[in-house]
Amino acid sequence: MIFSTLLFLINIAQFAMFLYNYFTMMAGDWENLTDTSALNLKIEKVLIPMADEVQLSGLFIRLKHSATSSEQKKQKLPLVIMHHGLLGNKERFFGLSQPIAATGYAVLLVDARGHGETRKNYPAFHADDWYITKTTGIFPDFHYILKYAISRPEVDPSRITVIGTSMGGGLALSQGIKDPRISLIIALSPYFSWKNFENDPESHRWFTEPWMTRLFINIQVNAKKITSFDRLISPEAIFTPKIVKEHREKIRVVFARNDKVLLYSAHFLPLQARLKLSPEHVLVLNKGDHYLRGQETIVASQIISWLNENLRIKRS
Repeated sequence: MIFSTLLFLINIAQFAMFLYNYFTMMAGDWENLTDTSALNLKIEKVLIPMADEVQLSGLFIRLKHSATSSEQKKQKLPLVIMHHGLLGNKERFFGLSQPIAATGYAVLLVDARGHGETRKNYPAFHADDWYITKTTGIFPDFHYILKYAISRPEVDPSRITVIGTSMGGGLALSQGIKDPRISLIIALSPYFSWKNFENDPESHRWFTEPWMTRLFINIQVNAKKITSFDRLISPEAIFTPKIVKEHREKIRVVFARNDKVLLYSAHFLPLQARLKLSPEHVLVLNKGDHYLRGQETIVASQIISWLNENLRIKRS
């Protein structure tokens, strides 16, 4: 009896620690963790119109122009759109956006429908509104984000990258692979399908981290609702052999073997089996978990390398 009670208390403590880590990583005050005072960056708050007149909250970040550089002001910039994961927000990418913008790229961070500041402005929408209609919902909204980004006068529409993490990684892959306007997709810890997330045997073992993750997310969102449109949002359904053959060269993937949210065996391995990406297009980390913790410098360096290889900064 004493042993059972002790084991139960240990499990409860593990769950409490999991919740603390989850909220710290996904919804923490990321903006205050990054000091931009030493960087010559212009950070502009923007509102991005969607098909149903909802306006997503965003940040448009780029280098400030020097006072004497008229050529610099005329120069069109390659753009990086960064999309957060489920239950996250644009500030989750704030730290990574700084070195990318400092290198010379324009960066657009967005709070998706049902997330972050957008949810505060439109409380009727929820984090599981991935597909509402063909033109509204987190995934259809992506095409309006892209439309807005291309309309910016500073942006070179021929050099667009999308970086997404977790849900955002799956979104970037599924919505961006066939879009000719997107030159490069970088998916960080992406899912292969929602079905794999729900059904992986490891996530059904009580009090393991995958089990805690699935339980917590299913409390926050309607899993059946998301499963119902898996064919519209999952790389597993969308990545046919023809699509893969025609478009895989623009895909890059970062994944940690010890990811306990989207398991390596359930998501990265089947994704790589489908895509067959070359080694230089993949960064697999032994550590870092779902949030790539402790690997931020390596990840940022690799991302900037991929950007420079594909969207070379035009120097005046």
